[in-house]
Amino acid sequence: MARVKVSFKGFENYIFKSDFDDYLSYLFYNKVNEFFKGTKFDHFKFFTFSDFNLEDFKTIGDNFLSKDGVISFIISSVDEVFLRSLISAFIMGESITYLENELRICDVKFLPKPSFREGKGSFVTISPIFLSDCVVMGNLGEILSDILTNNFCQYFNLSQCPYKCEFYSRKDLYGSYVTSEKNDLFYDYYYNIDVVLKGSPELISFAYDVGLGNKNNQGFGMLELY
Repeated sequence: MARVKVSFKGFENYIFKSDFDDYLSYLFYNKVNEFFKGTKFDHFKFFTFSDFNLEDFKTIGDNFLSKDGVISFIISSVDEVFLRSLISAFIMGESITYLENELRICDVKFLPKPSFREGKGSFVTISPIFLSDCVVMGNLGEILSDILTNNFCQYFNLSQCPYKCEFYSRKDLYGSYVTSEKNDLFYDYYYNIDVVLKGSPELISFAYDVGLGNKNNQGFGMLELY
């Protein structure tokens, strides 16, 4: 239903390590679970967020010097009550501590949502699509479609999804890697790609709100218009 750009501010002229995005994603995910423990949003998974971006920085070796101390990211959810409750918690004083650097909210911008009434959306990932423990052999679109429709049914409490959509990629912006810690058959996949969705506006809108692939609420699969 909505997405919001959130900016946090910590120490000025602070050096963030090269893996700061992974670490902040982990901290934010845990903070969300802490906020909503014991509420109706406990273990809520129908949201996603982008990579974290330093607003004003310079590179120092493999690390990054944040001149103004400001770091921002975008949060998106199909449930506006969840999103507003989360933002309110930060406004009321909650913070994220990155290696003794306390990051407090300094700016919030609710972003307009595009219309998908024509049944088509062209996107690019702003956090990688993640597929956990599966096999991809030229059937990436089918896998993403199955996950999307399953999540849609789960959120709206449906036994069967009445909507369909197809996935395409021009591969204009394409990057992927694969990891396996289990065996030689099932892998974890990460994709940074452009994605074109054609079909039911309801599913396209849901994908925009929640993301594609697995573990969206850990900062994977977020889409932006392309």
